[in-house]
Amino acid sequence: MTKYLLLLLTAIGFAQSKQEIKEAKGRRDTYLFAASTMPKKFNGSVPIEIVSDELLIQVTIHGKPYTFLFDTGAITILSDGLRKELGLAVATSNKLTDAAGNVSSEDFYMIDELKLGEVTFSKVAAGSFSLDSFSLMLCRKIDGIFGSNLMRLGNWKVDYLNSKLSFSTDKLLPDSEFDTIDFDEGFSGTPVVFLDTGGYRFPAMIDTGNNGTIDMPEDLYQKTRLSKSGKFQTSYGKGFFSLSGNKEQTERLGTADSLYLGNRLLRDQRLRISPSPMILVGNEFLKQFGEIGISWKKKEMYLPKKTLPLETEWSFGFTPLKDDGKIKVAVIWEKSPAKQKGLEIGDVILAINGQDVAGSTDEFWCGMRERFKKESSLELEIEKANGQRKMVLLDRYDLLKP
Repeated sequence: MTKYLLLLLTAIGFAQSKQEIKEAKGRRDTYLFAASTMPKKFNGSVPIEIVSDELLIQVTIHGKPYTFLFDTGAITILSDGLRKELGLAVATSNKLTDAAGNVSSEDFYMIDELKLGEVTFSKVAAGSFSLDSFSLMLCRKIDGIFGSNLMRLGNWKVDYLNSKLSFSTDKLLPDSEFDTIDFDEGFSGTPVVFLDTGGYRFPAMIDTGNNGTIDMPEDLYQKTRLSKSGKFQTSYGKGFFSLSGNKEQTERLGTADSLYLGNRLLRDQRLRISPSPMILVGNEFLKQFGEIGISWKKKEMYLPKKTLPLETEWSFGFTPLKDDGKIKVAVIWEKSPAKQKGLEIGDVILAINGQDVAGSTDEFWCGMRERFKKESSLELEIEKANGQRKMVLLDRYDLLKP
């Protein structure tokens, strides 16, 4: 089962057109960039729980702990449930853009204090959305997002190997020899770097709320040499989640022989291609460095020179999704054994390896899903749209192996 691109919560910020930026700048500075810290100078760290390549941290509001995503590609967000629990009133409204490029008008709220470790952030502006689908996909209750409007107040180091987040008003550097990558700050504080691959150079957002690799729009992909390389596999279905939901779409996954991130040359890097207009750099790409440092004051990113081998892209040729109380086939890869054996989008999965999954609770399915990922083969009992039932045996394989 190929993993979901679960939390593309990226580009959650004030809308980016020139006219909207001009109109929204005053509100941005008054609300979004109003946060401050106590103490003003700080140096701390907290554990990270890494789930499906997402970074989960614990924050405290009014003395109570909550689980937030650490997301450089988003502003701070509260779940609808937490916003209601805190009894927050609307402070202002503006347009937001999610990772699928969907634009909507949303309300913003002010949190008087939010604590990370021993550092207190005051006057925190936050949006509010339902995060229920993300909680289900991650098998964790997600209460909110710790966003770039707070990160810009300090320097940060994400240690993927030791599951640790460090933050300081002093510069935080990798423990080994590193390259320095300059970035521009987006309108809502998100770091934007330049990528160069397939004969094109383009801006991309560093997005730790994205559990994927590098995301490129389909229209840009078609302009590059990559589209003629023959190194990309194609899928169709609902494997992509943004704040506005998920919908069926065609996606590609493959390898670029070479890619520049700023001045850093990298070989054999994975790219995900989709209809989304956003160009994003996610955790699956970033974790190959073991740790990364980001300085908003210097507008610099620090990447160790030594990288880890990329993990094998294991797949059974499909992705399951719990939908309307049933486990269904949500994504199918073209030319995969799953497709060749008749699996189709919307097929209901009744049992996996003899284990009944029909009518399973969210908690039960979370546990079963993690267990099935480690299996070398799956025997599925499925029900087709016409009520016909059949057994399908699938072996796990390397999706990107030539």
